[in-house]
Amino acid sequence: MIRSGVGSEVSDGDIAGETETANTAETESETQQETVPPETETSAPAESETPAPTEPAYNGIDEAFVSRLNAASRFDRIMITSAPSSTSMSATFYYFERVNGQWTKILEVPAYIGSEGIGDADLYHSITPSGIYTFTVLFGIAPDPGCSMTYHQLTGSEYWCGGQYFNQFVDERYTDHSACTLEDDEYLAEHTIAYVYAAAFDYNSAGVYDEGSAFFLHCYSDHPWTEGCVAVPEDTMRYLLTRINGSTCLINDVESNLSNY
Repeated sequence: MIRSGVGSEVSDGDIAGETETANTAETESETQQETVPPETETSAPAESETPAPTEPAYNGIDEAFVSRLNAASRFDRIMITSAPSSTSMSATFYYFERVNGQWTKILEVPAYIGSEGIGDADLYHSITPSGIYTFTVLFGIAPDPGCSMTYHQLTGSEYWCGGQYFNQFVDERYTDHSACTLEDDEYLAEHTIAYVYAAAFDYNSAGVYDEGSAFFLHCYSDHPWTEGCVAVPEDTMRYLLTRINGSTCLINDVESNLSNY
């Protein structure tokens, strides 16, 4: 075996030593190969999955529900008329107040709404308007129960106008009402049961004729429906008048839509 150069002689001892060296090198190489850990496939770390947000549990119209309404950031007193369907004539009326930063349910009573349900109101149907409203005029046949807003005790000269002053409270003692007729107007004092206590809310405040007029929160009358108003028990209505202020709203709608407010 030639190890270093052509023509060099190699002895038997050299061959034996060379062979032993080669065998030793092979053994070391095999040992090194055996001790090298096998390569393992590595994969990119899995991206952490953020769980989708879950809707809060619905437990009916309670304090937690009201606290999540957009209206809760704008008002401190919230009244809700909740109807089971758009064609129902009955509903549930709720009143909530923010007390020391926390919403509290003050009362819950049965209510009557339009004989044709609740939704898009107009002049030609007995539908309670859905939406969120504030109160404009407080009035009634009975004396002022202790309102913080101005209260008008009816004397017999007051109308809710359906003509010249469409959808406005008019007192003939102070406003010329001669161009209007009772056919167009609502003579308030003749409603001796429903208007013992009442509060107008600002539906159709622009006075668009076809959109209707005279929508109130008032007392029960002698039938289990209204012509588009919301009716509650008289003692409830008396109490509500004392709570209505500039930070009070009224929400009317079917229950499944109330979270939109």
